[in-house]
Amino acid sequence: MNAVRFRRRAATSLLPTLRRQAFAIALGSAFGLQAAQAAVPATIREGGRIFDTSTRQPVAGLQTVVFQLYPSATSAIGDSVWTEVHQVLFTNGVFSVELGSQVPLDSVLRQYDTLYLGIALNADAEFSPRNRLNSVPFALLAQDVTGTINPTAINIAGVPVIDAQGHWVGPGGLGGAQGATGATGPRGATGATGPAGPAGSTGGDGVPGPQGAAGPMGPAGPAGAAGPAGPAGATGAMGPMGPTGAAGATGATGSTGAMGLNYLGPWSPTQAYSPADVVVSNGAGYVATQFSSGQQPEMFPGVWSLLV
Repeated sequence: MNAVRFRRRAATSLLPTLRRQAFAIALGSAFGLQAAQAAVPATIREGGRIFDTSTRQPVAGLQTVVFQLYPSATSAIGDSVWTEVHQVLFTNGVFSVELGSQVPLDSVLRQYDTLYLGIALNADAEFSPRNRLNSVPFALLAQDVTGTINPTAINIAGVPVIDAQGHWVGPGGLGGAQGATGATGPRGATGATGPAGPAGSTGGDGVPGPQGAAGPMGPAGPAGAAGPAGPAGATGAMGPMGPTGAAGATGATGSTGAMGLNYLGPWSPTQAYSPADVVVSNGAGYVATQFSSGQQPEMFPGVWSLLV
């Protein structure tokens, strides 16, 4: 954001800056009280209106505003005696904050008779000149008087309690000084015993005692029923081979078995194959079911059968 200037009350002319041209129009009361209440408020209201110097448009949105109090109008930036930083939401350039809502003002108002307020927006330089606090903020000290007061009379809630001559005129008169403590009286008789109170809650379990000695062995009980049969044991070692028996009669000739397979290794596109020939193609075994040549097993399932 370009440099901005701030000034309380209404301002109708452009204000010169130390570095760049800037202007601002203030809104609201300078250092007004927060509200008219029975007790003096602990904060000071600060408000105004700030414009962007390059566009001359009001500042908008959430901005960081630094407020600092100085003993004089020319004190160095690092010599502030009080600092408070607010995240302020600007609406059409207007803002309002309660100074002292984060960092108490009481001690600095007691210590200094004159204070000057410096204000800086975001990373911009502090507005110049600083503004001198008027007497209103120092009325905050009225809630904790630390010195001599000089009233003409004192009323409490509209009722006179001290007149202009300093005489007490409130109800009840002034109380006298507290008398000395009297001697301790004799001890009274002991009162009757009161009724028993309700039973307390059950306490926790105690620590287990030591284990007692073992008793004598009792008589043997009757035999129980037979249990189920256990699992079969392991097979024993084979016995010695017996003598060879006599040769039996020659059996009848069996039927002719099925034709065997003929393993020929990897399939070749140039070789002729017959039924029962076995080849390997792309990592799988196939057996020919027909005569073929140049017919790759994966492509011709009617000629070749996959071995499982």
